[in-house]
Amino acid sequence: MGILAMIAVAALFSAMDATAKLMTERYDPLFVVWARYVGQAVGTVLVFAPRLRRVAHTRRLGLQTLRSVFLFAATVLFFTGYSLMPLAEATAIAQVAPLMIVALAALVLGEPVSRLRWAAAGIGFCGALIIAQPGSAALGWAAVFPLG
Repeated sequence: MGILAMIAVAALFSAMDATAKLMTERYDPLFVVWARYVGQAVGTVLVFAPRLRRVAHTRRLGLQTLRSVFLFAATVLFFTGYSLMPLAEATAIAQVAPLMIVALAALVLGEPVSRLRWAAAGIGFCGALIIAQPGSAALGWAAVFPLG
């Protein structure tokens, strides 16, 4: 079941990204983000309606709100990137984020990062560069949106 769930999630996220790309060609990215979150909210309420109060309860409302603000900002940046550059390049740039987290964990948090992890991050970065094709629009000013 876990493998099937991962395949379904990968397909659904890919479909959402492709739909967002198509929609941002025609509509403002903020409107597309609004439509995504309204649809997501309606779906969530329908699925969890019988136990919504228990599911939505939190002891850390401030942290949950901050997390929501960051997620909203990331979605706006990513969808804006879709409106400015090709889908594959925007996605490739976004895939660099985990690699940056490895570097920031070492530099900012002082976390020990093994040679194997640095090698994996370097290989992943090279893969993202191959997809983004240096010299293309992926390395222009619009790249800051999916990177954000």
